[in-house]
Amino acid sequence: MRNQDRFSNENNTNFEPYSKPLKNRNYSLDSICWPLYPFTLWMIIILSSCSNRKSDLQFQDVYTLDKEVIDISASEIFESFQIIPLETKEIIGEINNLIVTENHLVILDNAKTKSIFLHAIDGSQLGVIHPLGEGPGEYLFPASIAYSEQEESILVYCSLLGKIINYDLNGEFLGEYFLSGESVSDLIVFKGNLYMTLKDGEGRNILGILNYKDGREMEKIPLPNNGFKVSGIKPQYIYKSHNEESFYFKDIYSNSLSEVNMTGEIIGQKTFDLNKDYITDWKGRSLRFDEIIPEIQARGYIVITDEFIDSEGYFLINTEEGKGSGGMLLVDKETYSAKPVRNIINDMDGLYSYTSILGNSTNPGYFIVSMEPSIINLRLDQMEVGLSPYLQKLRSAGLQNDDNPVLIIYKMKTSIESLEK
Repeated sequence: MRNQDRFSNENNTNFEPYSKPLKNRNYSLDSICWPLYPFTLWMIIILSSCSNRKSDLQFQDVYTLDKEVIDISASEIFESFQIIPLETKEIIGEINNLIVTENHLVILDNAKTKSIFLHAIDGSQLGVIHPLGEGPGEYLFPASIAYSEQEESILVYCSLLGKIINYDLNGEFLGEYFLSGESVSDLIVFKGNLYMTLKDGEGRNILGILNYKDGREMEKIPLPNNGFKVSGIKPQYIYKSHNEESFYFKDIYSNSLSEVNMTGEIIGQKTFDLNKDYITDWKGRSLRFDEIIPEIQARGYIVITDEFIDSEGYFLINTEEGKGSGGMLLVDKETYSAKPVRNIINDMDGLYSYTSILGNSTNPGYFIVSMEPSIINLRLDQMEVGLSPYLQKLRSAGLQNDDNPVLIIYKMKTSIESLEK
């Protein structure tokens, strides 16, 4: 019988049990044994006051909505860009997730080919992982991926078999970890640990921390709930911060972010003041996906959806706005203002302008677009060469309509001067 809670592979299945005790993060005065001296009450008041001041500074960042909707030029928020045609040794059916690092592109296609594609940063294809099956190192449906450039490994969560599989960059099977009935959403890697969002049996948010190299048991830490639940879609998300020393957690349609450090401690809470009585109206309710959109439309709410990019000086976040229209928020971390963005006018490569963050990538510091060659070829036919230095390069590349997609990767600026005015 296979061990459902251990990391294993064909060569090493005997890890010694290890359980790291969780730190008690629910501090309260009731849990502290104070000596019964006359100054006890005075001490409690002083400590409580200090604690509240620290909490206000650390947890209560509130960003207010600027009602004026803006258009902004790409050159105002992006400092540079690359256009990368993906080599077509093997065809990518659909890009469902994309991880960009200094040297590699890791692409998940779980809609058509159920494969993981590894490309160099110039677009050349290095390999494909496609071990369909139910045996060791095999998966039936690759729901999520994570990548460690430092460890040179790719981790895949198979939702149908309830396991996480570790591969090297050649696609060789390194080991797998069987979960204990948890439902996993996102995966990210921090310095040898795999972080994932889970739901327990009562639907509460849990952070799982797994050292996928030494076979230790997963540490599980409660995460905050936003006061209501949405069913029928992926319920929670985690996003790396720009410096990759922490990450942000949010429930979908929650107008708040929790910043979490690498030990699982909440180190900041950011709330976006976008609507009156938004949380009050829904508090304690359980909503289906097909119910929440009509409510947003009927009440004219602006809510944060499921795409989020962190840069050093600002956030860029997708929104759902009133009457079914979408958009973005450009959030200045210095001034605590959130500006609704209707359109990013593309004055850099000149191909297309953008009205939202694309759904296949939330890499920190990068705004990434994936385009089919047929769409680019159509646009190239409509444009003059002088409008973009890349037009001639793309035309000379001879993109065929059945080639793999072309990536456009915009590097975000650390700050935006126009937001400071």
